[in-house]
Amino acid sequence: MIAIISDIHSNIHALEVALADIQAQGVKRIMCLGDVVGYGGAPLETIPKIKESCEIVLLGNHDDALLNSNMSLYFNEWARAAIDWTRDQIDSSERVEELYDFMYSLRREMSEFTDDDGNIFNIVHASPRQPQTEYLLPNLAADCEALQSNFAAMKHHVCFYGHTHHPGYFNPGKEFVAAVENDSIELQDDKQYLINVGSVGQPRDRNPELCYALLDGKRLSWRRVAYKIEAAQRLILDAKLPDKLSLRLQMGR
Repeated sequence: MIAIISDIHSNIHALEVALADIQAQGVKRIMCLGDVVGYGGAPLETIPKIKESCEIVLLGNHDDALLNSNMSLYFNEWARAAIDWTRDQIDSSERVEELYDFMYSLRREMSEFTDDDGNIFNIVHASPRQPQTEYLLPNLAADCEALQSNFAAMKHHVCFYGHTHHPGYFNPGKEFVAAVENDSIELQDDKQYLINVGSVGQPRDRNPELCYALLDGKRLSWRRVAYKIEAAQRLILDAKLPDKLSLRLQMGR
């Protein structure tokens, strides 16, 4: 089995529960689709934990904004405040060089991994054609140009992505299928899939439980697990980050 996580957003409480759940199932390989930082109150704890736990880590748009402050100009004021605070925390840390070295090592482009049966899967943060920034939102029309172009940009028949924090999947010519709690699908070799694995650190599908995906042969499952949301909220408030970043954790949106 292979676990695929995304959008941790400096939520160490959610990450630790996710990793414990992954370990409890005997999973040894973890892929991270990016946005390690941003929004949450524990970047100094989250970055090393991702580094030591994951086989591949991609660069998300919030990770990119940490390294290139001009990128945060496109953020809303809450996201920008959080990434500026994150940068200050890292800059004043005794591990500043180690933390930045790892963040600069994250893969910017669409990547891939191979399972134990030799099947190859694409992974990306946002979309195959725009790896950091494009939003493949659940409300996209089935026949829209964005989906057609992204299916064409895939190198393999399955691509996992994050970024929108909405678990579920697209098939060509089909509307988004939202994943309900602990849902699963059987991947078929003759179909293409764009699969959103959900968010560990900031779910937005109105379910506040952390979400990640588990690949077991050709079966793909979404895992929902409760964690101590109040503890994650406390870190955000103690850091004097915008209240909205705390409130949205309990609402799952």
